[in-house]
Amino acid sequence: MAEATWQAIKRVIEPVVKRLAEAEQEVRDLKATVKALEAQPPVKYCGTWHAGQAYSAGSLVTKNGGLWCAMRSRPDAPGVANSGWLLCVKSGTAVKADHQENALPVVEVRPPALPVVSVRPQRRALPVVNVGAQR
Repeated sequence: MAEATWQAIKRVIEPVVKRLAEAEQEVRDLKATVKALEAQPPVKYCGTWHAGQAYSAGSLVTKNGGLWCAMRSRPDAPGVANSGWLLCVKSGTAVKADHQENALPVVEVRPPALPVVSVRPQRRALPVVNVGAQR
């Protein structure tokens, strides 16, 4: 009887142990991703590009209707070949990765869909109150 009980417990626990191991691997993968992202330079919007201003890697500027990201510190002027700038958006349109080397991936962000909730008022009988009744 003890062996049968142990086998029943084992059948219940094994899927839980497997899922726990998968979850632990997912956490390790996420930690590695976070570490890689944290190693990248921070992104900072610096406004309109100005000649002579010092920009560091990760700086974002606007110039001629485009949004540019500095890929190294002290880049040349945006729009010049090998300037150290990467065109991210031009006139409100994301730049496709195959049009530019080292282009940032295009990410489409959509808000999560909200569930549709239908609310119907419930009809309830109102209590009858006899006003002015004598006791």
